[in-house]
Amino acid sequence: MEEKLPGRDTVVHLPLHLKWSGPRTYDLADPADKRRVYEIVLREGRAEDIRRYIDPDELIRMWDEIVVPDQVRAAWADYFRFRRGLDMARGRRDAQQAAGPPRKAPSEEV
Repeated sequence: MEEKLPGRDTVVHLPLHLKWSGPRTYDLADPADKRRVYEIVLREGRAEDIRRYIDPDELIRMWDEIVVPDQVRAAWADYFRFRRGLDMARGRRDAQQAAGPPRKAPSEEV
């Protein structure tokens, strides 16, 4: 299993397959850098990059601030609706207020 991204006050150096030009080092303590890392990984990342760099709880917190293609946003909105019962299409604040307890996926039900 790949190591999860270290804590918030961490500098990360993105691999070439994610960021092939310009600066590749970001300080996650800087909110603008953190948003940029999430935007890059959500657009360009492979499944293993998503698991390594994206924290779903942090993504929820940044939802209204990140800039990603509509298809990427829609895919994550589906994930949050199915896995957590959140309607992210209305925005993060509305979704968190309207959320009930997280729903279990059919494969997780006993």
